[in-house]
Amino acid sequence: SLDDFVKKDEERKKLINELDIKRINWDSLLKVFEEIKGGEKKISIPKINQLTKERGEEILNLEGIDVIIFEGMYSLSSNSPMDFLRYTEMGIYIETTLENICKWKWEREKKKAQPRSEEEFQKHMNLIVDDFVKYVYTSKQNATWTIFSDDFHQFSVSSAPHESKK
Repeated sequence: SLDDFVKKDEERKKLINELDIKRINWDSLLKVFEEIKGGEKKISIPKINQLTKERGEEILNLEGIDVIIFEGMYSLSSNSPMDFLRYTEMGIYIETTLENICKWKWEREKKKAQPRSEEEFQKHMNLIVDDFVKYVYTSKQNATWTIFSDDFHQFSVSSAPHESKK
C-alpha cells in the first residue's frame, strides 16, 4: 500500500496539508519498484498499521508470484514524482461514487484509536477530493480496465475507461 510509505508525523506536520504529495517517501517507494522490476525475490518494505500508526517492516517474498498489484491514489499516475506507469503492464482503475467513498472512509475513521471529529473529517475529505481531481481522476486515462463498485460492494468491469458515475 502507498500508505505504508508516508513520512513520519513530525515531517508531515511541516507540510501545507495532510495530503500534500510530499508526505510520501517517494525515494523509498520507487526503490522497491526498481527492486521488483529488477527481479528481486525478497524485498524489505515498510508497514504502517493505519488504525494505530505503528510502524514496522515486512519482507516481501515474491518467490512463485506471477502477478503483483499496486494500489493507491497515484498508482496509475504518469506525473512526477509518482510516475508509476514505467512499472505497469496493465492498469486497473477502481471507482465508486463520492458518496460511497465518504461513507466508507467515515466508517474506517471511527475505528481508529484517535478518530477525527466530524468537522475534521469533512476538512480531510475536502482535501481528498481536491487531490483526487488534481492527480487521480486524470490517471483514469491510463487504465486498461475500469472496475466500478456499487453501494453494496458489487463490482462491474469494463475494458476501457468510462465516464465516472457521480
